[in-house]
Amino acid sequence: MEIHDADYTLGKDLEFSGPDDPVIMHAALITIYSTGRDTVLSEVSFRQGDAMEGRCDNALVAQDNNSATLKGNVRISLDNDGTRVDIESDEVIWSGTDNTLLCNGLVKVKYGDGTDILAELFSASLDEGRYEFGRVLEGKLE
Repeated sequence: MEIHDADYTLGKDLEFSGPDDPVIMHAALITIYSTGRDTVLSEVSFRQGDAMEGRCDNALVAQDNNSATLKGNVRISLDNDGTRVDIESDEVIWSGTDNTLLCNGLVKVKYGDGTDILAELFSASLDEGRYEFGRVLEGKLE
């Protein structure tokens, strides 16, 4: 089934996305397969209340509806206790079960104070506001 210019709610229950707000993804095209394949969203923007917003070229939502792989020009902006954190990568894996983001490749992270980091490997625990870098290539953490 194909649906054009539509919203998709990620997660089967509110536990996935936190106590208050589900993740709402808007896509130019949503392709839902009957069985055995991920749901594919194209030209995606998404939002979780006021805590997170972003966009990507494509999103593959797992059959269990509790995780997604965001691909192509992924841009995510987070509000971490009033501090903005911007994440850019070619691919981000989003786990609703753990409420985490994982980048296995290159990632650029910009903090609200102007700190810029370019790294290989990155993970974020959204519930804890914790960010971890595998290998920092440019920039400095203090």
